[in-house]
Amino acid sequence: VHNRIFTGGLIQNASISAFAFSVEGNPGIDGPIPEYLLWYTNPAKRNNQIFALVMDPGAFLSISFRGTQVSGSIPEILFHGAFNESSTGVSINFDAFNTKLSGEIPPNFLANLNTPSSFYLTLGLNAELTGSLPAFCRPTGSFYLNVENCNMTGSLPSAWDSCPNLKTLSISGNQYLTGTIPTNLLNS
Repeated sequence: VHNRIFTGGLIQNASISAFAFSVEGNPGIDGPIPEYLLWYTNPAKRNNQIFALVMDPGAFLSISFRGTQVSGSIPEILFHGAFNESSTGVSINFDAFNTKLSGEIPPNFLANLNTPSSFYLTLGLNAELTGSLPAFCRPTGSFYLNVENCNMTGSLPSAWDSCPNLKTLSISGNQYLTGTIPTNLLNS
């Protein structure tokens, strides 16, 4: 449903069986992040039911709300436990650039993402996204973070200086964000 002129809220109770969910480029789409996406990306929400979305090695999971009016906070449990040791090589893209997300990035948002080969987190141009940046450092795979033109505050996490998997850090336009750019980014 890319770049169509749809309006109204997103369906909150539905069943999907795909690796990609995108309503990108639909400025009339509004409301919170749908509950059914939590069901597909978090085992705790599944109540031990059979998980229909199999993350084969090398799979790509993409959730995009780019350019919509999706609002509210980022669910802390969005990807918790969605991947296990057999999910190696999985790439994840979570794109909420230029939406209406608000609040802080949950401190444990990426705590259980140990196996994906790459994770793209794009949250830029969300003026109501505030607070400090979580000090997460993924032990495997590449990590790309965009929080440009948000209202992030505080210091850049010192843990990022020893995080070789942080490949891209886009933080421009956050006037109250301080600290030193991680040396691994300066040397690449």
